[in-house]
Amino acid sequence: MGYGAAGAYYDGESITDTSPATNIEIDAGSQRMYFVIEHENGSTGNSEVIYKETYTDLNPDSDTFLFIGGGGPGGMDKHADVEVWPWQGILVSNELHEYKDPDVATSGSNAVVVYSTNDNIYGDYDIHCTYTNDNGETWTTVPVAENHPADDTNPSVYMDGNMVYCVYVSSGNLYLIKSEDGGATWGTPEQINTQDGTVVAEPRTAEVTAGGIVWTDNRNGHKDVYYYPLPAPVINIGAISGGMGVKATVTNSGVEDGTNIDWSIQLSGMIFVGKEASGTIDTLAAGSETTISTGLVFGIGPTTITVTAGGASKTASGFVLGPLVLGVK
Repeated sequence: MGYGAAGAYYDGESITDTSPATNIEIDAGSQRMYFVIEHENGSTGNSEVIYKETYTDLNPDSDTFLFIGGGGPGGMDKHADVEVWPWQGILVSNELHEYKDPDVATSGSNAVVVYSTNDNIYGDYDIHCTYTNDNGETWTTVPVAENHPADDTNPSVYMDGNMVYCVYVSSGNLYLIKSEDGGATWGTPEQINTQDGTVVAEPRTAEVTAGGIVWTDNRNGHKDVYYYPLPAPVINIGAISGGMGVKATVTNSGVEDGTNIDWSIQLSGMIFVGKEASGTIDTLAAGSETTISTGLVFGIGPTTITVTAGGASKTASGFVLGPLVLGVK
């Protein structure tokens, strides 16, 4: 369906068998974009999780530009056509167990996939996580929530830097559990709903994002949507300015401090010195802001400035004249 680097695409399954596909989720970060699906394995009859991964680079001068035309098998667009995304395959599968209802989140070089599985000796469903901190080169699987004999199901996940937030349903209640190291270890779950046993357990019943947590609740005898603010830092990019180099404001409008926030500033065009700068903000208190900068820049001509911090990204245009970056807007 469709063609060309800006067209629509259809997965003809020339690389990975993806049909029948259900419970599809997608997330795009500053470096990579992932989508995950629940796929019924025709050989085992069990559900498994399949992932696909590509670049999110929007710099047309880059070799990893998302919308490069062609270059893939059969002339397909190698980074944009979902059929031939550069990284893809079965993420978790087992002939004896089910892996259902996946969700994915990414930030920087990190990505986390959560799902419900009965891969245990009890036969009930737990929440597991398969994560990467090197743009999908390696993946590791760990348990997130195991509440035997109750079923833990219907997870949703959000990621900001190394902080990961996962919500899931267990015994009619909604729980939030956090990881501070990109999904490697998890803390103690906290119940979010205030009335026991009213959360509806069904696919996509809950969602967690930077804006908060929503879920389907039947405490009033019908399915209503409830909201709870996310107890987390919320990182945004404020003003981008020029002068001697480029400066940008990074803000935390959340209710918790942000830690280990990776940032970068990239300039496109004829930049001879200072084309890219990066670093880490150790701590950014709730309600505060800080300034990041490139340092010395030297070049000539128009430029597109791309600033990222945590999961936030913002672009601006300007003109570089020697060490000056002018007309930033």
